[in-house]
Amino acid sequence: MNTSDENKAQTKIKQGEEFEKQNKLKEARDSIIEGLNILMNVRAQSQNQDQHNRITQLLKELVVKIDKIDGKIKQAGIKIDNDKKKTGSTGNADDDKKKDDLDKSILSEKPNVKWSDIAGLDDAKQFLQEAVSLPKKHPELFVGERKPWKSILMFGPPGTGKSFLAKAVATEVDAKFFTISSAEINSKWVGEGEKNVRELFEKARNQEQSVIFIDEIDSITAKRGDETESESARRIKTELFIQMQGVGSKNDNILLLAATNTPWNIDSAALRRFNKRVYIPLPDTQTREKLFRLKFGKAQTNLNNEDYHKLGELSEGRSGSDITNIVRDALYQPIRDVERATHFKQISVPVQNSSSTQIASQTPQQTVKLWAASNSNDKDAVAMTLDQIPANEIYKSPVTFAHVLASLQKTKGSVMPEDVRHCIQWNEEYGTTI
Repeated sequence: MNTSDENKAQTKIKQGEEFEKQNKLKEARDSIIEGLNILMNVRAQSQNQDQHNRITQLLKELVVKIDKIDGKIKQAGIKIDNDKKKTGSTGNADDDKKKDDLDKSILSEKPNVKWSDIAGLDDAKQFLQEAVSLPKKHPELFVGERKPWKSILMFGPPGTGKSFLAKAVATEVDAKFFTISSAEINSKWVGEGEKNVRELFEKARNQEQSVIFIDEIDSITAKRGDETESESARRIKTELFIQMQGVGSKNDNILLLAATNTPWNIDSAALRRFNKRVYIPLPDTQTREKLFRLKFGKAQTNLNNEDYHKLGELSEGRSGSDITNIVRDALYQPIRDVERATHFKQISVPVQNSSSTQIASQTPQQTVKLWAASNSNDKDAVAMTLDQIPANEIYKSPVTFAHVLASLQKTKGSVMPEDVRHCIQWNEEYGTTI
């Protein structure tokens, strides 16, 4: 969690608020936008779901604040100039800067995520495969009124693999994958939001086959009548509706995927434009077991089948993202063991199981002496610290079930039970039955 950058952003925002009180509107606008952009970078790098959600809400509030300042600036007849040196193909430094930042915000790639890389979610995978694979393999079946699905909303608790599914879809159809979050559309350059939406779809239409993935779409499709909705937000929503209306028309090469954790906050006009609304639930016991196996991968552990089964049972209510964090923490546990150890003893380790670089050329039948963490009760142990042991003589012990259990107990889940219940209820009323 980058608290220093977040504090820097808060300082800029407070400076902007002080400028606004002094009626220095241009300075207020510039300072708040600078703070907003810092926060966007912090959020993009954050691994903490609470911090991510908090910053997203703050970004929404800042957009409203800047929109109000823009209204005051317009009312006062103040012209906003950018004194930066003109450069680039447009001859206008400000326009080129906006274009460059939009290009950076839109992550375009050719992903390589296979369906087999995704644990569980069998119903959702089956539906998405039918939606994208069958039309590609047998286009002759989709003629007349029988058309492939071209706009799909994925909803469910955070950290359940919605973006991963979107990448698998793009891989399946061999398409260029465009992804951008709603906050980046409406926050990067206030007043330019609708243009950003238009350019995003234009970029996608210029490709032979494209998948657009908009994360957190509820941020720009809030229900009408929301008191916090600004004029610029309404313009962005209108432009998005226009572009979505074109998706699926003749010769259109775009598949639109969107994701949200709060589908009940989406405007009904936006919901109508999604052909299908697919629920992406929290992983069940079997899927959680698969996720632990998948995340540990080739890491050195002594976990057996029974251990993995227990982990699947004990991690009820955790998302795929939560399990990733648990595994990451567990992989650090052996390192913490040697950091905290006050006694070590030498053990003989087969060459293929050691981490010593000096014996890499020896044969697998040989052993090497390495220092392993121990305790004062061990008669073979020597009182010493990690700093006293050469780096290539430290034994890296495998991750044990006790390590993972400790990480599971201290790494709290990020999904509230009431949010899950809300998603299930909304799915029953508005979701697509798979």
